Amino acid sequence: MLKDRYSFINLGSYKSFTFLYNGVLQLNDSHIFDPVKDYSKFKAEHLENVDKLFDELVVKAGTDEEENKQTVNLINKHQKDIDEAAKKLRRIKKFGNFIKLLFILLFIGASILAILLYNGIKADDASYFLNNDLVLHVVVNVFCLIIGIFLVIIKKKKINVKIKNYDEYIQKMKKSMDELIDKAWNQMLSLNISFDWNMPNRLLEKTLKIIKMDSYVDAKKYDLLCNYYGLVDLSYNNEVSTTFIQSGEIFGNPFIIENYRLHYMGSKTYTGSLIVEWYEDQVRSDGTIERVKKTQTLYASVTKPYPEYTHTTRLIYGNDAAPDLTFQREGANVHLLSEKELEKLTRKGMKKIEKKEAKAIKSGDDFTAISNEEFEVLFNALNRNNEIQFRMLFTPLAQRQMLSIIKDKQFGFGDNFSFKKQGKINIITSSHLNSAKVNISPEDFVSYEFAKTKNLFKKYNDEYFDAVYKAFAPILSIPLYQENKTITFDYKENYNSYLSIWEHEAIVNSINISELVHPHSITKNILKTNVYASNNGYDLLQVTAYGYTGVERVDFIPVRANNGNFYNVPVKWIQYIPVEKTSNVLIKKADNLTREAFLKQVYGNNQWKDFFTRFVGSLDNLSYRKNLLVMILKNDLSQSDLTEINKFVNEGEV
Repeated sequence: MLKDRYSFINLGSYKSFTFLYNGVLQLNDSHIFDPVKDYSKFKAEHLENVDKLFDELVVKAGTDEEENKQTVNLINKHQKDIDEAAKKLRRIKKFGNFIKLLFILLFIGASILAILLYNGIKADDASYFLNNDLVLHVVVNVFCLIIGIFLVIIKKKKINVKIKNYDEYIQKMKKSMDELIDKAWNQMLSLNISFDWNMPNRLLEKTLKIIKMDSYVDAKKYDLLCNYYGLVDLSYNNEVSTTFIQSGEIFGNPFIIENYRLHYMGSKTYTGSLIVEWYEDQVRSDGTIERVKKTQTLYASVTKPYPEYTHTTRLIYGNDAAPDLTFQREGANVHLLSEKELEKLTRKGMKKIEKKEAKAIKSGDDFTAISNEEFEVLFNALNRNNEIQFRMLFTPLAQRQMLSIIKDKQFGFGDNFSFKKQGKINIITSSHLNSAKVNISPEDFVSYEFAKTKNLFKKYNDEYFDAVYKAFAPILSIPLYQENKTITFDYKENYNSYLSIWEHEAIVNSINISELVHPHSITKNILKTNVYASNNGYDLLQVTAYGYTGVERVDFIPVRANNGNFYNVPVKWIQYIPVEKTSNVLIKKADNLTREAFLKQVYGNNQWKDFFTRFVGSLDNLSYRKNLLVMILKNDLSQSDLTEINKFVNEGEV
């Protein structure tokens, strides 16, 4: 039986590991004014940092790459041998089926000939019949068929022996391969559990020293962005649920990267068909009448409500530079145009801008075109409301850097982002963020194969850097944003929860979702949270999952056939009926806990395993992520139970 990847944890023999980047890197005052020009430098530096960290993890974990490689090679060889044996077994079974069919045919043939012979003897004089040549043929054929049947039986037995031998060989090889896979998992155990949630962010901080990443989004960050910077929060909308959230700062100015799921009721068209038949009288060429059967397939459709879900990832950045300015520009993929096409687009765009400027003069509006025509056309923020603050923000240097981003063809920036400024809030959405897998778990690096784990770790951190760096590029191209720092904000003394509502929703969307949604739900769900209690680092949530169950319905739509009659065509469709389920989820801040310690204690200590199972039912309902311990509760916790959890989080022992 193949073991669980963490079943090898043994506290007595486990090699300890200390997380390398537990400390927070200090903010550095180095600026990035040319994101495109500096990209290659930072990219190379980041790859070096990723390689260095992985190598250090390997050393600390004591993982033997060569030993694992040999084991994996044996696994692959076993798999190849199994595949080849299975291929031969399939051929032998096909031949065996052919022999079986041949046996049946021979038996039937012999039986028929025997019956013919028997009937012939009964019908005629036996002595005369035996002298007949036909009878001799029949006797010889029956005899040959009987001999053939015996030979086929012998061949079939030999084939069955081969099939049995191959089956036993394959089972033996599978058992041996499972043992090798267990061995490989054991070899990789120390490295696999050394990956932690904050590694990608700490690596990003090390490369881009102007960025500081948070472990999780707390209530203070929520308060700052909403009540000082004026972010309009979507979380109170029951049609929206945050599925990922990451917060941080650039020079003291806060940001969040958020992925949210939006639900709306759309529509879906269902089709049905019906074959109808009728008879018509037709006149033949000779004047006679014949009845002819006619057939026609009728089609019908119905459009019914259908729940739709979309996902959007956005960067929200707070900065009180140009605090009254609002505008919105959309990406137009102009980086795909040639220089000649860009010039043509600029000339055409400037004619529209000149008309807008002339109209503004007549109406008394303050719109005035910037002298940099290419920037004015390509950035296309003509809906701005404050010319002075727009120019404060987009200095000639900022214009040049922004154009460099928009027109880039070499590094993958390009004009694929939208930029919305609403006072102190800046919102960037881009194809880089929407296509990036930002919500990744350390489990996504885990493998029993060293080479695969290394590749997964490097590939993700490379892609994560690209997604974050390119999303921030429009912000980083504006010098004023890097020079302006947030004033001191007076936080409240007490909040109704430790974590923000964004983090609450992101957490419950990432844990054992099957336990939270209604058992009859057949769609995605919108998860909303309500803080039931908060104390001593705990947030107790009531989580409600809103989804839909489906009921099959049939509508009969009258459709006219070519014979002039109407027929009811059945169209099957699904009626989506709302369902919901409410669960209790406990979240505990665990800043001193690492993923390594969590796995070691939960999977390597039966006392802790039994303790948590009492409240969550299954370890699938217990998780650790982003310095937070999360429990889907099945039973209530007493004060003494909470005390024990505090010990687990802070000390890792009973």
